[in-house]
Amino acid sequence: MTSTDRYGLPVTTTSSTAFDRFQEGVDDLLAYGPGAEERFAAALAADERLALAHVGRALLAAVQGDAATARAAWRPPRSRGRAPPPRAPARPWRAPRGASGSTS
Repeated sequence: MTSTDRYGLPVTTTSSTAFDRFQEGVDDLLAYGPGAEERFAAALAADERLALAHVGRALLAAVQGDAATARAAWRPPRSRGRAPPPRAPARPWRAPRGASGSTS
């Protein structure tokens, strides 16, 4: 089920409770008020796959200066404990054809 938050952005969750707690957590976070951590935790208790609640917890931890918790919180549960996917090797940058390289 896709709901729309008060900013008009889609939030996909099967739980109306998760959506409500997530929205309250965002409100608390943006108002620098207490309770954001508890609201995001309640949202995740209702729907652990609500990615935005994981991101909310990570953002809250980052704002509080807790980098380790921020890094751990942004990863969804299905990816925890697994190695990240391999990255494609970087390709060297090349100037487009016809570029002379001179600035005058």
